Amino acid sequence: AWDVHWDLDVLVQLLVVMLKAQNLKGTDFVGLLPVFDVATPLLRQLVTALDEACDVWVADGLPAFKSALTTLIARFPAEAWQPVAALCGHAHIDLVWLWPEAATERKGIHTFATMLRLMERYPEFLFSQSQPALYRAIERQVPTQYRAIKKRVAEGRWEVMGGFEVEPDNNLPSGEALARSLAIGQAKTAELRGGKISTLCWIPDVFGYAACLPQILRLGGIDSFYTTKMTWSALNKFPYNSFTWRGNDGSEVLTHLCTIGYNGMCEVHESVNALAAHRQADVHPAMLLPQGLGDGGGGTTESALERARRLTSLAGAPKHRWTLAEDFFGDLRKRRAKLPVYQGELYLEYHRGTYTTQSDFKAAYRGLERALQVHEAVRVVTGGKPVPETTWQRLAFAQFHDAIPGSSITLVYQQLTPELRDHAERSLEEAGVELASTANHDGHLVFNPLPLPRHAVVELPASVGTALRTPDGLALPVQRIGTGKNARVLTAVKLAGLGAERILNQSGSTAGTAQERIVSASTTLLDNGVVQAAFDGDGQLSGLTVADEVLAFDGIAGLRMYHDLPANFDAWDIDHHALKNHKVVADKLKLTLVEAGPVRAVLRAESTLGAKSSIVVSYILEAGSRWLRIETAVDWREDHQLLKYHVPTQYRGRNARFGAPFGAVERPQLPGGAVEEAQWEVPGQRWAAVLRDDGRGLAMVTEAKYGFSCKDGD
Repeated sequence: AWDVHWDLDVLVQLLVVMLKAQNLKGTDFVGLLPVFDVATPLLRQLVTALDEACDVWVADGLPAFKSALTTLIARFPAEAWQPVAALCGHAHIDLVWLWPEAATERKGIHTFATMLRLMERYPEFLFSQSQPALYRAIERQVPTQYRAIKKRVAEGRWEVMGGFEVEPDNNLPSGEALARSLAIGQAKTAELRGGKISTLCWIPDVFGYAACLPQILRLGGIDSFYTTKMTWSALNKFPYNSFTWRGNDGSEVLTHLCTIGYNGMCEVHESVNALAAHRQADVHPAMLLPQGLGDGGGGTTESALERARRLTSLAGAPKHRWTLAEDFFGDLRKRRAKLPVYQGELYLEYHRGTYTTQSDFKAAYRGLERALQVHEAVRVVTGGKPVPETTWQRLAFAQFHDAIPGSSITLVYQQLTPELRDHAERSLEEAGVELASTANHDGHLVFNPLPLPRHAVVELPASVGTALRTPDGLALPVQRIGTGKNARVLTAVKLAGLGAERILNQSGSTAGTAQERIVSASTTLLDNGVVQAAFDGDGQLSGLTVADEVLAFDGIAGLRMYHDLPANFDAWDIDHHALKNHKVVADKLKLTLVEAGPVRAVLRAESTLGAKSSIVVSYILEAGSRWLRIETAVDWREDHQLLKYHVPTQYRGRNARFGAPFGAVERPQLPGGAVEEAQWEVPGQRWAAVLRDDGRGLAMVTEAKYGFSCKDGD
């Protein structure tokens, strides 16, 4: 009965697919039935053969029926030209999403137990699973299951692949953080695979792919890439399915874009439709189709395995074969010379709100990135060992494509946000202790963790006095701020890349002149000799001059609020119409000079914001800086509103430029067609710039904001 059920299931599915393809229908509840005036010979023969087999069931019972169906399937083998539906067992498990991390671990245990049991019953079954972070959880929770998986890996039936520690978002993390995730993930993969790393990057579900990814992958030992997500773009269809993806530096990875999703049940219509939409089927007549239900659904099912057995060779359907994902790419690699090439980022025209939502978590994540980079820099200059991998592992976990994008439930962020902040605080404290332990001098040590020279304003205890110098006798500018317990002293220092400077109390005769030109300020102008920032009578930024170049403003900079109620995925999307209408907010500011130099000048104002919110805006200019710093403290209580800061300029070159992991990416900013208009909200890795075609322009650097709109110079 079991065998008969699955024989009939596959044959009826095939019949339905063929009827639909020929615009025919089967029996309805009532009404005229169509006559098959025109039908393919295969369809006519299949209908009759099924009818006759069912007559055998009525006449002679179940054993005879099984024999008739076996004969029927053998009668209709697949044609030689039919492409291959390359099946890989899989379970797409979101490490967090509509559940917290602890629930994910239970999902993984249950899913993997099912897969191990199915391998006992179906010797042809092959299973592929990414994400070393998930294997770490299994190893910790159920060591016996972990050992059973390693045994199947050694047999060649269970494939550990993917490269990265998790399936990461790769627009929001920094390049260094992505590289760490790949190095950490590959080390765990090698442990599971007997010393062999993964050659395949597996990220089917994420909100776009950075142009640096091919370069990072190649440096991490990976030459192949698999995804499905680009089929979700709303306006412009991605042109290829099998292609070579080329990154910014020219690095290339062999790429396969599946035309359907990453959950499969091995149903006939899935594979037929997937191969029909495969644009490179003439060059490589095969498509990699993950089979299994993810997120606790149990992975690959008995139904998929039974159908696959009957679809190895059946007319009208692709030839189904179980494969390992890396083996699929090994076959694809033989056809590489004939595949198209695509260069640049893979921008997904969907879920644009993920660059902005859950901003507290994004800020905590960015804070931990900075803290770990500072800690590593201290270890470099002090000759220490690398920072322990465990903290980097947690940062890599936070890169998961439903964590840092903000697409998970509140509970996820209630748990992860304080954890990341605690790691960051601890890393900075340890870095400070380690740095201090290497020096035996008086005063205060200031360290630059960047490999670039910089100017820095430093806050010191009020007890240091009002005369400061460097060890070589150079006088430092001094500014007192605050009173009582809040009193502090500011000074400005110039630091070499990865360099340190000690600040000492002044004594003896007066030393040389101060390092930096001092800052002067009023309620309408901040000036440090390099940057001049002008403000109008309403307290709005009206002009900037940098190094004697007047930046080409095209209006007053300021805040705007938009009604943000997307049609779908409330927290994930910013719809096109949302940015059409806005109201100017916080546009009547009374600026107060709260710090007047000479080291730092600060203009500050408070304002209501929307119906229930408020904002404090601070304009800050420091000695020697080439930047005007704007800090906003927002008490945000609005519903379905989007707040943006606009800087209108005359820099209307063809493209705007955005920071990206390990580089930058250019995107169109002028009015155009569907491709240009589809990019109304885009990710930026810490900065964006509007430019003229000669490269001159204005840049905005952000601490932990990632969503930008740059159109027509604004």
